[in-house]
Amino acid sequence: MRFHLQTHHHREYAAMESQERARPASSGSSTSAGSSRMQPTLVESFKAQTPLPHTSHRWKGITDSVCYFLAKDMMPYDTVNAAGFRHMLHEIEPRYVPPDRKSVATNYMPKLYEREKARV
Repeated sequence: MRFHLQTHHHREYAAMESQERARPASSGSSTSAGSSRMQPTLVESFKAQTPLPHTSHRWKGITDSVCYFLAKDMMPYDTVNAAGFRHMLHEIEPRYVPPDRKSVATNYMPKLYEREKARV
């Protein structure tokens, strides 16, 4: 592949070479230079597919932000079930699975209300 780029795609080959020079050399790697980070490892691939646990700090932060958005902009709770909203959240964090409308209404919004009430 490297030879093909060098002989037929001069600009792309030059860009690849400059990227490889800018990247620090990997120690003890028997793979060709540049191929070590082109493809994620098997563990990284599976990790990217597993949903965030509801107990994680990241999941709680995103859920709090969703609830803040709903309250601040006076949006209906059913917004969390809308296809476009879920698509947007998936683009932002593919591992985040938002709660459904009922969970937002019965669990997360009352907690947000209590926190804000205590803050005020």
